[in-house]
Amino acid sequence: MVSPRERDALARAQKAVQDKISTSGIVDAAKRSSNESSADAGTGLDFDGVDISITGVSTQVTKVSDDVALVKVPQGQIDVKIDPKATKGLIRAFVDHSGNYNPTESKTDLSKIGNLTLVAVRNDGRWFISGTMTLLDAINSNLGLPRGTIPTTLPEGANSPHEAATNAVNSAQSLNPAQLAANLVDDEARAGYLYSHILDKADKTYFHAAVTAAEFTDGQQDASRGQAVVSRLEGTIWNGARFSLNDRCASGTNYNQCLQPSAFLQQYYGALDPLSYFAKDGKFALTTVNEHGKWKVSLLDSIADHVVSIASGLSNDQALRLANLMQGQNAQGSVQLDQATDVKFNDAGFAVRTFKVDRRSVISNASEGGTGASTRFYAKDGKTEYGQGTAVLDAGEYVAVFTALKPGQVTATVKLAHPVNEGVFTSCGCSQGSLSADSPVGVEAVGPGGADLTITQSASFDSRAYYSVLVDGHRNNLGYGSTKIHLDPGAHQVKLDVQETTLYGYSSSRSSYAYASASFDR
Repeated sequence: MVSPRERDALARAQKAVQDKISTSGIVDAAKRSSNESSADAGTGLDFDGVDISITGVSTQVTKVSDDVALVKVPQGQIDVKIDPKATKGLIRAFVDHSGNYNPTESKTDLSKIGNLTLVAVRNDGRWFISGTMTLLDAINSNLGLPRGTIPTTLPEGANSPHEAATNAVNSAQSLNPAQLAANLVDDEARAGYLYSHILDKADKTYFHAAVTAAEFTDGQQDASRGQAVVSRLEGTIWNGARFSLNDRCASGTNYNQCLQPSAFLQQYYGALDPLSYFAKDGKFALTTVNEHGKWKVSLLDSIADHVVSIASGLSNDQALRLANLMQGQNAQGSVQLDQATDVKFNDAGFAVRTFKVDRRSVISNASEGGTGASTRFYAKDGKTEYGQGTAVLDAGEYVAVFTALKPGQVTATVKLAHPVNEGVFTSCGCSQGSLSADSPVGVEAVGPGGADLTITQSASFDSRAYYSVLVDGHRNNLGYGSTKIHLDPGAHQVKLDVQETTLYGYSSSRSSYAYASASFDR
């Protein structure tokens, strides 16, 4: 069994993430955009279809303190079988979305892993496996470092959460493992003492930090956990760069940024704000735990509480964007080809619209400048993606997902249009791609006039490979530099053929350095 503290922290974080998945529509969006959607898909975390068996295990136990023991596993076998079609709940929803239903099986012979060691800790008279200490032990072993010594009696904590956090921050700047461990909860303190050499091995010049002011206030607390909220934290890091934090904002030599109600990064849509990794409910904070009537910082509980805060603060649209399932959202209107249309983005910076194509055409995003939007094209049901920016589409109804191009953009003027001279790489669904000697590219010239294809050779700094272009097996324009070829309507195969060259008296065979880029003239 996993240690109670690790189990409770993991369960708290898992519940928050699972609740957000359940309420945000991620599973429904995954179902709509999956080629297959099973009735077994849902929001629950179920491990049906996953079978793990451990056989032939032997162990060797060595106690390193009254409450910590090393459990070596010199032999045994772990068999893992996964049957995607037998999965249920959340796992089945993402299996359906991936479209991979092939069963897998793996066997691991523990005797071949080497010195596999689990770390067990005692809590209330019972022994549990500590995942955190097991990971640290593996790192310590891989680095070839000795284990440290755990004191018989651990230091007492502080009288309040804010005092515990202040002590921990002030001790951390010294990079002295013993000083830092003294201010952590018992389980984490033991890990700090036992694996202190990992921190000793760190580059203390690079990781150096000097705290000139550290002030916290008590935040929300219950009988066992309490928040210590940053009031003022100032100092220098690395090459003397200054930093300053209050409860909501961080500033330094070249930046000034504040926490937002949501962890979704407004400046660069589609990511989480790194500052949110250190925040609880919109404030920079550490979680402290009441042990034996005293308060100590818990890094594990701090991480769990920050994950809970991030998950609960995301809107449904933001969760969809982070899961890359925007095409699974119901469209909020339509746009007409060759007509400029204003669209309003949601708080995740995207908008979903339908559009119709009356004939097989190359459709491109003709939005202009910073007032436009990035565009991805999907089938009406969201199950097939046709490309970004440009796509060859048959007659029918489709979905376009527009995303903002710049920070803080709320609206965009978009225009999906037929290019004047239509043509596209159908193999990659884009207007430009790469050619190589061994990987021909399929090309389709669409429209009554066909298309002009421009190919520009590039090479490494020390090679000017001599090359030719093969179109449908016929050699064209042997030479250096750019090549323009007219393609009649229809499908074509274009291939770069790099020839043997002589440069500065040295002969080089078919060059792997040379490559070419190609684009259609519009």
